[in-house]
Amino acid sequence: MMACLSIASPGAAADHSGARLAATCAACHRLDRQATVDPSLGIPPITGLEPEKLIIMMQGFRQNEQTDHIMHTVSRQLSDEEIAAVASYLANRGKAKQP
Repeated sequence: MMACLSIASPGAAADHSGARLAATCAACHRLDRQATVDPSLGIPPITGLEPEKLIIMMQGFRQNEQTDHIMHTVSRQLSDEEIAAVASYLANRGKAKQP
């Protein structure tokens, strides 16, 4: 697996990492843009967001500027690079699903 990443472009490696990390997000957030999430649950769709917006949101959770104990825990487990990879993957995934 590492051999494949070492010969792939940096963008491809980041996208692969983003896809792997986004699998964790799918436990709560729908990743298929078919989000009919109940607003009372407070779980918004996250595909198609601009990467910068998602990065700012994750930094807010990490620093307790936005209150959600689950997202605080998740954001503290990710490096800045991993957050950027997830944000890029989710942004591109949302664009690919739109007509």
